[in-house]
Amino acid sequence: MQSLTSKELDEFLLSLRMEKGLSADTVNKTMTAGNMLFEFLIKEELITKNPLNGVERFKVVSKKRGIPTETEMKQLMDLDWNWFNKS
Repeated sequence: MQSLTSKELDEFLLSLRMEKGLSADTVNKTMTAGNMLFEFLIKEELITKNPLNGVERFKVVSKKRGIPTETEMKQLMDLDWNWFNKS
């Protein structure tokens, strides 16, 4: 674990994005989990530095959310919202 480099992690994360087709958001969440692990290992004095420091996150493009149309709102209002109360 001590010999793991930022470059190796950067290449791994890039392969998740490009070869495995994971979304930028998913890869960034993987980085967050990795950061938590490395910070724990530092705290436990098992490693001396976080190899994810300096590795850039992927830019996440937010999906534009539209406003429901009048027809869509009527469809929502017509749903049976008490389905969970039925025995």
